[in-house]
Amino acid sequence: MTGEIQRLNHNGKKLGIDLTTLKYIAIVAMVLDHTAYFFVSSETGLYAVMRFFGRITGPVMFYAAVEGYHHTRSIKKYLLRLGFFALVSYIPFAVAGYTNLVEVDYLYFNVIYTIFMGVVGIHARHRIQNNYLKWIAVAGIGLLCLTSDWGITGYLMMTVFDFYYGDFSKQAFAYILVALLDGGILSQAIYPLTDLVYGEEIHLDRHYFLTGTVKLGLLLPIILLSGYNGERGKGGAFSKWFFYIFYPAHLGVLHLIKMWIEK
Repeated sequence: MTGEIQRLNHNGKKLGIDLTTLKYIAIVAMVLDHTAYFFVSSETGLYAVMRFFGRITGPVMFYAAVEGYHHTRSIKKYLLRLGFFALVSYIPFAVAGYTNLVEVDYLYFNVIYTIFMGVVGIHARHRIQNNYLKWIAVAGIGLLCLTSDWGITGYLMMTVFDFYYGDFSKQAFAYILVALLDGGILSQAIYPLTDLVYGEEIHLDRHYFLTGTVKLGLLLPIILLSGYNGERGKGGAFSKWFFYIFYPAHLGVLHLIKMWIEK
């Protein structure tokens, strides 16, 4: 009983960060990340720091999508929203940063598409009874994320968040494993030691430190998520639609600013 009281504030609400606040933090991180990508030289410390904090966005949104799946009153409407805004975001994401449309990779899809496929995969895991068919479906759906933002990594993050849903310590452990594999954080850390073992000169140049800084940002989301209090938070319909609309809107604005600067 005492432990429960300690987790409440004077208004009787749970201490910690609610889901809406987490998503707003993710949006700020996303703007930092994309601003660096559009306008800051990748050889600067500022670029590395901005993209370091930008690593927050994807995992937090993947976690929020899993929470959304488990709390939605209509999985059909949830998937329709995700699918619709994945389509709306298709052009803003595809052309973002390009002044020559011939160079655009139209087969590289946005992160809302990745989230959509993640929810489809999660739903398949919960609905398909046959274990063989279930995991074949989950794997097959994951392959459809090969050419999307965050790709298989984002899909795996959503999968492990769902698989260990209700047990944050296991979610965190599984997430860190995925992050370490995807970000190459382990290889980044041990490659100087490899040079040492083979008697070669250790190369710790500026690029090594800048790249490592960005990759380490993948560990930030789990720190934030550890403070999640399980509550949705305030905002209601406004917040729900704002998160969907802001993504393509900010990409479009950044793209127009970049075109204006370059011209």
